[in-house]
Amino acid sequence: MALHILPFSHDLTAFCAEKVVSDLAEQLPDLSNAIIVVPEATAGIRAQFIALRKSLLDSASRLGYDALIPPTITTPHQLFAEDYAASNNTTKNLSAKLSLATALHKHKNLFPHADRWQLADEIIMAFNTISEYTYADEHADERADGWAGYNLEKNAQALDTVWRDDTRMLVSLWQTWKNLYDENNYPPFAWFRMLITDTYTEQNKQVYLCGMRQLSPCLGKWASNLYQKGRLTWIGKANASTMPVAHHPLHETLAKLTNKTTNPAIFANSDTDYSRFLDQVFSIGDSSAPENAPFAERARQFAKEFTSSPLDKRLRLFFPATTEEHAWGIYIAMRQWLECKHQRIALVSLDRRLSRRIRAIFEKRNIPLIDYSGWALSTTSSATALRHLLNDLDNTYTIKTVLALMRSPFCDLDIEHNDAIKAADDIEDLIDYYQIQHHSINRTIGELKKVARRNPLLISVSEKISSALSLLEKLQDGKAHLYSDYFECLFGVMKKLGMYEKLAADDAGEKLISKLHEIYRAVKTEKEQAHFNIWRNLILHHLEKSNFLPKLPDHGVFLMNPDQAELMQFDALAIVALDHRHFPHPPQTGLINENIRRELGLETYEQSIAKQFLLFRTLLESSKHLLLSCQQYIDNRKLMPSPWLTAIHHFHKIAYSDLSDDELQNTAKLCSSLDLSAEQGLKPQIQSIAKPISPPKLWPQTLSVGAYQSIIDCPYQFYARYLLKIRSHAKVPDYWQTMNYGIYIHQCLQELHKRLSDLHKPPIWLAENRSEILAEAQQILHQQFKESASSNYANYFWLSNALDAITYYIDWMIQQQQEQAISSTQTETKLEKELAENLSMMGFADLILQTNNGAILIDYKTGALARSKDIQAGEHIQLLSYTALGENIKAAIYLGLGAKNKGQQRILEGDSLAEYCDKNLQRLISIKTDYDGEQPLTAWGDKQNVCRYCDYVGLCRRPAWDEYHDWTSAS
Repeated sequence: MALHILPFSHDLTAFCAEKVVSDLAEQLPDLSNAIIVVPEATAGIRAQFIALRKSLLDSASRLGYDALIPPTITTPHQLFAEDYAASNNTTKNLSAKLSLATALHKHKNLFPHADRWQLADEIIMAFNTISEYTYADEHADERADGWAGYNLEKNAQALDTVWRDDTRMLVSLWQTWKNLYDENNYPPFAWFRMLITDTYTEQNKQVYLCGMRQLSPCLGKWASNLYQKGRLTWIGKANASTMPVAHHPLHETLAKLTNKTTNPAIFANSDTDYSRFLDQVFSIGDSSAPENAPFAERARQFAKEFTSSPLDKRLRLFFPATTEEHAWGIYIAMRQWLECKHQRIALVSLDRRLSRRIRAIFEKRNIPLIDYSGWALSTTSSATALRHLLNDLDNTYTIKTVLALMRSPFCDLDIEHNDAIKAADDIEDLIDYYQIQHHSINRTIGELKKVARRNPLLISVSEKISSALSLLEKLQDGKAHLYSDYFECLFGVMKKLGMYEKLAADDAGEKLISKLHEIYRAVKTEKEQAHFNIWRNLILHHLEKSNFLPKLPDHGVFLMNPDQAELMQFDALAIVALDHRHFPHPPQTGLINENIRRELGLETYEQSIAKQFLLFRTLLESSKHLLLSCQQYIDNRKLMPSPWLTAIHHFHKIAYSDLSDDELQNTAKLCSSLDLSAEQGLKPQIQSIAKPISPPKLWPQTLSVGAYQSIIDCPYQFYARYLLKIRSHAKVPDYWQTMNYGIYIHQCLQELHKRLSDLHKPPIWLAENRSEILAEAQQILHQQFKESASSNYANYFWLSNALDAITYYIDWMIQQQQEQAISSTQTETKLEKELAENLSMMGFADLILQTNNGAILIDYKTGALARSKDIQAGEHIQLLSYTALGENIKAAIYLGLGAKNKGQQRILEGDSLAEYCDKNLQRLISIKTDYDGEQPLTAWGDKQNVCRYCDYVGLCRRPAWDEYHDWTSAS
């Protein structure tokens, strides 16, 4: 048996097949004594196994054998599955995790901001890794290469003097953990013990490790035992060139195998010009060596030696601006390769967001995507249905939960699914039409019964769901309950709603139910208690960690992560999303930091980088046609390309030319625009933003304050509403049903001021008059309310809030009388002023108080109050505009009278008020000048808030203008 290190350009599986057939030639056609062990990540790649079996048949056919008894092709865990099955009990793993997470919940002060389940995962992973090192070195001689050469338990006291405090704490916790679980058949520990004591009992078996870049400590010890007995062959890829990192993972792996008793393995030289190009790009090492000249000089030297680029017609680079362009560019490249009759085409990606968009484009155009990466179980529609039951909204089920379950395809409500969806739509319309504001389910259903008598189906279906949810709601009482009680109740609710059977008939749903029962068995063993939120987070965490692999088509484009593609050879390959987030992975953060890793001999970030580079280099030489891509922006943030991609790009640019595929870039940009137009009715031919023209006959003779605010928010919205007079269609129910609470308060206060002016001479707002004023206000409220009570029960809610608001208002006015000496009041006062030629503005002030020192303008607000900085910056102009239109206004106040803002105020006064008013009016005059000059105008309003509530979304061209105009740079 031997070590075989192949150049990156070689087909590893083909070589392995030839080696197996050659070694067992005397036993042909029976190869059952051979065991080919491949990495765990490649276990589910059906195409790879087919390729390996085909290579075995091809090698045997050259020796005259048309059929074979195949060898075993497996992974390390699968190889020992039969022996390991007794101890590989998932329940024990989950029980251990549950115990640790429960302890972390009880001591939240240790890690106040960490997710308990995520933290438990990280700690257990670290504990298992430390344990594996200890098991592997139980019988090893002491070595001077870090603590991994020691038995940690025997030497902890000696090493304690050189460890940092955080390392000592972690080791102490680990020792407690190991003592607790070592003798309880804890699955990982059983696996470690088995590996270090078993050299594979069937003596006639020969083992071939194919593509195992790095071996864990115990697996390495098992492999080393086999290698020393001449029963193991190691086959991997590397070359003699140095790596752009200090650590080389293969050196450590080969040292484990040979146990440093044989000569070091010989690394082959690169055997193609393409490989030599990559050697020069990533070369580091002895600075005196020619290959380690400065980067640009090295590129020029390579160009002198190789006059034509080894990358021509083999590798191209793609730098799209957006995710949409990125997805379309990948689709176009794949389509080109398919038209060239390439058979084995793959897409390697770690960006699941991009992969989802690519998948959508492929499915729409009937190109099958063989997705070996799978999806988090939490992203499936079955998990969405479960999430409705788990109730993410403050532990209170609302009518929204009922409607979501009615629409879910996983609920069986004894009616057709389409009828259930229609019932949900009808309920939503009724709630909206009658403005039913009760959020709890039972109260909402009670209100619905009064208005849905002609459709009893709506109520019966709602009550069925409500009845089921009430079982879970009882456990949301703020008390701790057994985890098992939560699960038993959840299963009961699922069966009552027909979800259990529906999910069991779905691929993802079946796995979801299996995962729930898996967790249930673990928690039932531990008998721990927790609050509802903690139990819910336990389920959501496991759904996030569980991978779901949908049924795969037999033929199509492969979608893989880098590890899965490691052993494969392709006709064409796209490695996408080569940015700093993915290649290489960023440093691992959390409890186990780099200092601890270095002191305990665990894998450091530098070592992780080395493994990732070795994999990246393997992928670069796995295909004759390559596309490498990196997106420039994500959510308006600039993305930094991978340093490895940057090195290739700039090296080739200095030596030969730019590898960027401009044609693909332009085509992808055009396709993304065309696809957007097809879906949203936009025309991508627009070359500039619109210029709203306002002939004098269209401009309002008098501009309202609200219209001016519309100009500030969006001049195009203003143009549609106030110049073109376009109005949105709306339902018009009777007056009181549409009565706005703000209008209600305004009318009541206006009537109150009128009556008091008729009854009393100033000063009116005195403390001794409070009871009389309050009685008058209550009479007005009840008189107004009497007209609306019969038509809308929601008005009871209005009345209660209005009583509180007006009581506060009376006390506030009494205080103003004491402080300001009010001489008179004016309500709903019309204010109007000519600001410039053909420019007048008008508005109505809610209240103006005349005092000896000048007037105070008050604007009632029942909704959210504008922020002071928005008022001062001119984003919210209402208060300033009213002030500018009035006379001798010394102060302006927003007064909150809503249910949520009662008593809040925004006050502007003195010189600052005059300064802001002047700037506000000057800006309006400037905007009118730009309108008259047909200039593009800036939309100052916050796009998220202004656009969200705009009535002109269907007419708006902004999605098209964004491509040609930088709104943020406008001022």
